Amino acid sequence: MAFKIKKPKSELFRMTDAIRSADDETSININRHGDEIIVHIELNKIKVENQVRQSFNDDAINDLASSIKSEGLLYPVIVMKTEDLDTPYTLLVGENRYRAFQQLGKETIPARVKPMIKSHSERSLIQLTENIQRNKLSAIDTANSLKTIKKELKLTHEKLSERIGLSPDQLKKYSRISSLTKKEQESLKYASFKEIMNFLTIKNKKSAPGALLSKNNQLSLFKETKNGVELKSIKLNFNKITLEELESKVEACETFLKVARDRIDSFR
Repeated sequence: MAFKIKKPKSELFRMTDAIRSADDETSININRHGDEIIVHIELNKIKVENQVRQSFNDDAINDLASSIKSEGLLYPVIVMKTEDLDTPYTLLVGENRYRAFQQLGKETIPARVKPMIKSHSERSLIQLTENIQRNKLSAIDTANSLKTIKKELKLTHEKLSERIGLSPDQLKKYSRISSLTKKEQESLKYASFKEIMNFLTIKNKKSAPGALLSKNNQLSLFKETKNGVELKSIKLNFNKITLEELESKVEACETFLKVARDRIDSFR
């Protein structure tokens, strides 16, 4: 009678089986629950493509990394499945969070997984909607993204309004912002929506071209620095100040508070 001695698996095969088992478990959970559950995905299996956010602040990412290190990640990133075996996921939403995890030397990141979306415009629509809901995009980035999506998907203001959750009137205002020249957009990069609309009003009236870009307006009162934000001392003498000057200074304060709150959110 012949006997066979079963040889134990080598450590290499055990590690391979463990990795395969972890990948299989993630795939099973995704197939069963879709984007209703949060799974941990390896960073090197996520491909990062063009995002609706065009400008990234290194200081903000550093602050976010510090917050994640001490408090953990509050909001998972959103990825979608791809057909690429080496990088089976593409990042849809959360590049700041992805970069912060890279900076921290993390191997995996919490994520929600959506099915593959072939249309680039539909992907941008998801990115834009999520960023608008969280108020994380500048007015300039929002305007340019809306213009691109509207053109590529051939949507009317009314249809885009239904998809994105903004009123047709708001979309028309963003359309005006997207018509600014590159030089104007660069100068107004950190301006609030209200500030840019005021600039457009003044520009159209031709009463004070470039008023928001001059040294005596709100943009010079507020600025972002390498380590934080600054707001120059503001005094309001209601007996001497004009309505235009008053609005300009108040909007500078609003911009300062908005940026400061965004920085605070990055710590949470």
